[in-house]
Amino acid sequence: MTLSQKLEKLREDWIVIVLSLLAAVFLYVFYQIAQMDTTTFSVPISVESNGNLLLVKEIPSRVKITVKGKTEDISRLTEKDFSAYLNLDYYTSPGEYSVPISLQTSDSVANTSLEIRPNPQSIDVFLEEKTIGYVPITIRTTGNPASGYEIISEETTPNYIRIIGSASSVASVKTLETELWDISDAKTTIEKKLKLINTNKRITIDEEPVVNAKITIAEIVENKVFENTIVTLLNPKEGFEASAPTLKATVTVKGSQNYLKDYKLPYGLLYVDCSSISEPGEYEIDIKNYKLANLSLVSIEPTSLSVTITEKIQDPESENLVDEEANSENSNPEDTLVDTENSTEGKKSEIAE
Repeated sequence: MTLSQKLEKLREDWIVIVLSLLAAVFLYVFYQIAQMDTTTFSVPISVESNGNLLLVKEIPSRVKITVKGKTEDISRLTEKDFSAYLNLDYYTSPGEYSVPISLQTSDSVANTSLEIRPNPQSIDVFLEEKTIGYVPITIRTTGNPASGYEIISEETTPNYIRIIGSASSVASVKTLETELWDISDAKTTIEKKLKLINTNKRITIDEEPVVNAKITIAEIVENKVFENTIVTLLNPKEGFEASAPTLKATVTVKGSQNYLKDYKLPYGLLYVDCSSISEPGEYEIDIKNYKLANLSLVSIEPTSLSVTITEKIQDPESENLVDEEANSENSNPEDTLVDTENSTEGKKSEIAE
């Protein structure tokens, strides 16, 4: 067969040849695809920032990574072979950016021809300048002091703690709380070292996150009012008597709640001293009081009483009886008798002369 005949024959069979080549390519691609596999890993995403800009809003904590390659290569991989991060070091001005997700892989991945793609491929972020702030510390407690006791004050050393974060994040933090402290049935001042709890991921504590906490506890002090307290009239001068339209007053005392719970005022606490009055009449005399143990006197209402001083009126019979008793007490029979005998002897001698 001549060359021209062969070329003619080839032209006649070109369709068959093309179809054969396509079939071979298809079989090769199909074989390669059959050897490929796809899987997805979910890995944590971190943020790298050594500059003066920080994230304002939360970003997803994890990102999906799609891995495509040979089944035998993929089967040996785990999520620990991948890490994802956002690199903010390329940004120098505050603002909103779409930051691509960067990937790092282990040596096990580096020695393969895998196709690796994060999903999504970038994350929209808003960046602000890094700033420092100082916020007060709040002691978080559970339980209550013993009955009749209360919290007087709370303090920590230090009183303020330094935090670092974006400008808006730092501005949003009004206080940092301590771990929970049980103060049930406490009666005295208590102290304890407590850890600070930071629940805001956008800020960091720039100091030792432990403080000395102190809670001052004391008895509850309150006022108690006693109405219709008896006032005693004391020491009118001899021959006088004292009276008043009312002998009652309202007393307010101050003391611990536990002490006052069932307390009653002692009888005779209040009195009016009439010893300085020597003439009948009406007088406004201050109400006085004896000292109370464990209590302080807040007020007495009223502060004085209108007292009437009068002479005592005695019964005539009782007056005669008093005079007779007085004469009887002043007379001495023996002296009379002696006086009488002396007088008689004198008369006899006179007569003898």
